[in-house]
Amino acid sequence: MISKNASNKISRRNWLRGVAITATSAVLLPSFLTGCIENDDIPPVFGSTPPLTPAEFDLYSQAAENLIRMRKWNDNLFTFTGNYEDRVWSYLKGGEEPTNWTEIFVKIFTEIGLGILEAGLEEFPGLGPAIATTAKQVEKWELGEKAERGVDAAFGGFKAGYDDMMKEVSDNLLLLASSGTDNNFPYLQEAFKNGDIEFNGKKYSLKDLAQNRFPADDVTADLAQFEALRNAAFVRFKKYIWNAMIIQAGNMTYHHLGSHEAGFNEGGANGYVRDNYYNQEAYVGSYIRGTYNGPFDAYTFEEFYFEFDGKKLSADAAKELFIDTTPGHIIHPDKNGNPTTGLWPRDYVYKQFHKEKPDFFGYNDVSKDEFGHGSVGNRYLDFDESANNYVFTGGDFSELTNLG
Repeated sequence: MISKNASNKISRRNWLRGVAITATSAVLLPSFLTGCIENDDIPPVFGSTPPLTPAEFDLYSQAAENLIRMRKWNDNLFTFTGNYEDRVWSYLKGGEEPTNWTEIFVKIFTEIGLGILEAGLEEFPGLGPAIATTAKQVEKWELGEKAERGVDAAFGGFKAGYDDMMKEVSDNLLLLASSGTDNNFPYLQEAFKNGDIEFNGKKYSLKDLAQNRFPADDVTADLAQFEALRNAAFVRFKKYIWNAMIIQAGNMTYHHLGSHEAGFNEGGANGYVRDNYYNQEAYVGSYIRGTYNGPFDAYTFEEFYFEFDGKKLSADAAKELFIDTTPGHIIHPDKNGNPTTGLWPRDYVYKQFHKEKPDFFGYNDVSKDEFGHGSVGNRYLDFDESANNYVFTGGDFSELTNLG
């Protein structure tokens, strides 16, 4: 039976300890994909499905086993994303209850869900059939929820919306995998009744779902792939939640840092900013831009920074967000120079995560050249005007901007 009594009010930890849906002889409307309904409201929809041949039964059984493994991966990922939600809240609000957070639209939850699956597909293309089937559950969630209600104007609303979606996807995967009382897998038959399932421009059949094994968390040989898949999806989630939170709740402001004689710094503007600002906790989360004043051989710097309910972006949040200090200077590179911490270049966050393209009042990015440009006549090259010629997108959520 499927009941509202097993509702979305159940806490994350409770439902992860034991979501149990037992399919009965009752057959469901497609609305089972968009939410839970009372047993008394369930009319027939599939009709009498014919018995499966032994070969068909094996095919459906293998497909169902893959969906069960996919569901376990989804639930495992959910524990990580749930804890990370709390972490972001703590970084932005210091554990306090939000007070002035603007609306977050329901639509982005489905984009987040689909984007997480896309990250998994990029990591292991062979998992396409299970991921495509799961993507359909995410899309059905949007169809059921978007028309009915918005989301609370608070971070807690983001948690509630995302958690609701992940729970329903988990429940629906379990239901899809049910063999039913007649052992004919009625829900899988319904899912594939119109043929292949399409995701990201590629179609997948029931046979594809059965034959492309999803990794299991309890099989030693699968653990590396299982973890890599989860980590790829988790990083994508981190990017999505920060992107949404900064656009919706962040306020970029600025502070004049004054002028400084340029000739005393061999590293140019790039080196000056790193040596005198980004190594101080007060500026770890800031974005420093500037200009060169030739007649006075001086740099003039301006600090731009995000605030959340009047609280400046913290050093801890900055460590989570930024892969670099100044352009081209990675904070924690590996042996090949690739970043091992952070999510984006600093300038990307400050240029993109707004409702409209920001105005930096004539101040420019410092040049990537860490050695400066020597003579007075060339020091204007310590700032990169060309970096202002970028396309504003809002990151992954243009619909949260004035572009949407």
